Amino acid sequence: MEAYEAPVRLDGDGRATRDGWAASIVSFASGPRAPHRWAVVAAPGIAVMVGARGVTAGVSPLAHGEHVFIGGEVEAIFSADAHPLPVVDGAPDAACPVCCEPGSAGRRGLFDCPKCPARACDACWAQFPHGRCATPGCDQPAAFDRPLFTAEPGDFWDGLR
Repeated sequence: MEAYEAPVRLDGDGRATRDGWAASIVSFASGPRAPHRWAVVAAPGIAVMVGARGVTAGVSPLAHGEHVFIGGEVEAIFSADAHPLPVVDGAPDAACPVCCEPGSAGRRGLFDCPKCPARACDACWAQFPHGRCATPGCDQPAAFDRPLFTAEPGDFWDGLR
């Protein structure tokens, strides 16, 4: 089991816990080459909502950016965003499967998509269209550095102009 496949159990306050969980975030894939998806599992008797949908039958699928409400007090925003992961089991001079260039001192190595089986060098990841993984159906961001948006006063319309 990979680290990203382990369920994350949350208590009634939305904090990660080992026991006394109220909801759990689990990763799953429909097949070995299918993209990973996520779901929330609600403990019996706990009110959990995903957006405006109540979690019926104890399980509901999750998408990146959805709001998860646990009990009546906790709100969390689910994020499936992750950076491409360095390949640890490959040879340092292995060729990139996309551009077929051998590893060299100018490259940082090969990286795996955390959501699907795509593998490429850092130069190829940087050139993927729309800043997303090149695998059809996988919308994983391909950027290594994604700074958070910081609002400036000029970003908002104040109604006085």
